[in-house]
Amino acid sequence: MTFRLQTLGRLRLVDNGGREVAFPEKGLLILCHLIVGGHSEQSRKDVAKLLWDEIVPSQAFVNLRKTVSRISARQEELGCHFLSFSPSAVRFDASRLKSDLDTIGREAGDPLSRLQWAVETFQEDFLKDLKSQGQALHGWIERQRGEHMALLRESLLLAAAEATNNHRKLVKAAATRLLERNPLDEDVRKILTQAFQLEGNHLEARAVSNGGGAIAINRPELRSVSTIIAPTSEPAADSRPPRVVLLPPNNGANDSPATQFASALIEDVTIGLCALRSVSVIAPYTAAQISLQADKASTYQKHAISYILDTRLTDEGSRLTLFTQLIFFANDEVIWADRFNLDGDGLMPHGGKSPARSRWRSPTRWSATRPIARPTRPMSARTAASSSGSAISSSSTFRSCGARARVSASRSMRTPALRRR
Repeated sequence: MTFRLQTLGRLRLVDNGGREVAFPEKGLLILCHLIVGGHSEQSRKDVAKLLWDEIVPSQAFVNLRKTVSRISARQEELGCHFLSFSPSAVRFDASRLKSDLDTIGREAGDPLSRLQWAVETFQEDFLKDLKSQGQALHGWIERQRGEHMALLRESLLLAAAEATNNHRKLVKAAATRLLERNPLDEDVRKILTQAFQLEGNHLEARAVSNGGGAIAINRPELRSVSTIIAPTSEPAADSRPPRVVLLPPNNGANDSPATQFASALIEDVTIGLCALRSVSVIAPYTAAQISLQADKASTYQKHAISYILDTRLTDEGSRLTLFTQLIFFANDEVIWADRFNLDGDGLMPHGGKSPARSRWRSPTRWSATRPIARPTRPMSARTAASSSGSAISSSSTFRSCGARARVSASRSMRTPALRRR
C-alpha cells in the first residue's frame, strides 16, 4: 500500500484512497523534518532536541524512546516501515512514502504555470493545525512557512507581467494570500493594483494604491528563494494590525444561486479589504475552511483573529435574506449586524445588466479613512460605528461589492439582486 504525508494544512498520513491513517504525531513530525531537510538519516540527539528542546536532555531521550516504541508498533500494524531506528540514529526510507512537498523544486518552468502551481500548493500554511510546541520546532515551522511564501511571492512577481484575463484571478489570489501575511509588501500591493486596473476597476485600483497606513520603510525586494532562510521579522504583537476573517455562509446548498452569490460577495469584500495596511485579512480559502470547523473559538485564537464577520442565509418563506454580524472576538460582542434581501430589485437589476459606474463604491476607498483599531477594552456598538466596525460594517460596503460578485457568480448561475431590507 502507498502512503502519503500531508503537511500543508493539517498534518496527517493518508493511504492511496485518501483515507486518514492513524500514526503517532511525533512520528509524523520526524517524517516531516526528514523530508523537508532531504535527509535519509538523523541523529537521535538532533531529533530529541527538535521535539523537546524545553526540557532537560535526559528526559528528552526518555520521551524519544517512548515515541520510538509507539512508532515501531504502529509500523508493524501497517506492514510498512518508513522509519528505522538504531541506538544513535533515525533512518528514513523515502521510497515508502510520498508527500505534498515532493513537487517543490520540480515546479513547471514557465512563469504562469509556476504561479498556478504555487497558488494551488500553498493555499494553506505548513502544519497549520499543529498544537503549541517548543521554541525549536516552532522556529523551524515558521522558517518553512516563510520559504513557502517566498516561493509564492517570487512566482507572482515573475508571472504578473505575463498574466492575461484568464490568469487575473490567479494573480489576485496570490496577492491576497501574501498580503494576509505581510500587509506592508508594496511590490505585491502594486501587482494587485495593476490587476484591478486591467479589469477596468480604476476606483478599486486607486483605493488599493492609496490605502491608509504607513508604507514600509524597507520595501521587500525580489530575491532567490535559496537566499531566504527565515521570514521577515514580525512586529511586536501589540503593533500588528488586527486580523479579520469574513466567513461565507455554509448553511445553504453549495450549488444554489443564493449561496454562490453570497460566497462571491464575501470573497470580493475580503479582497477589497486586503488593500488596507491597517488590517490583516484572512484569505478567502482559509476563511472557508475556518467556517467548517466545529470548534471555531480555538481556531480564532490560534489564528490571532480579532474580528469575525459571520454570515448565514435565512429562508423567510417569501424571500431569502443574508444575515451578517460583526463580532469582536475578545469579549464575544456583536458590534454590528444587518440583514440583506437577496430578492427583488436592488443593486443588480434583473436581466444581467450592470449597474451604472456612478453607483460603484470601493470598500477599500470608503474604509481607508475609517481604519480598524485594536480595542483594549470591550467596545459598545456606538464606539464601533466610528472605529473598528467602520471598515467592514457598512451596508454600502456590501452593496459596493455586489457588482463584481454578480460577475463572479453569474458564470454558473443567474445572480439574484442584493437589496437591504
